[in-house]
Amino acid sequence: ELINHPLFDFILPSNHDQLLAYLLNNHQVLQTCDISWKRAVDNDYEQCTLIGAYRTINENEEYFMSIVKLNTLDRMLRMNADYPIEEFITYLNTQGKFVYIDSKARQMLGYDPFDLIGRTY
Repeated sequence: ELINHPLFDFILPSNHDQLLAYLLNNHQVLQTCDISWKRAVDNDYEQCTLIGAYRTINENEEYFMSIVKLNTLDRMLRMNADYPIEEFITYLNTQGKFVYIDSKARQMLGYDPFDLIGRTY
């Protein structure tokens, strides 16, 4: 469900302008952006904090490195009462393709990270 979809398909429409402004700001220091992220299993949204920055690999390549932290405690408790996982790391290139996904993302997204590498939202 995540493959070949833009990032904006997974956040509340009211957050689109905020996220666009955040992505267009080529900040060097990590900053936060609070948005509502769509769950993989249903059409419900949950609050999360996106932290990221653009990183240059070489003169022709740069990617967006981000950490997504879910702010919904009840979901974390349902996932694993002993070890709640609150965040995972993804690296995206400027075309929006995954170049790295933390293994913790599988529990939240429902997809194997290796299945998403090289694909877009």
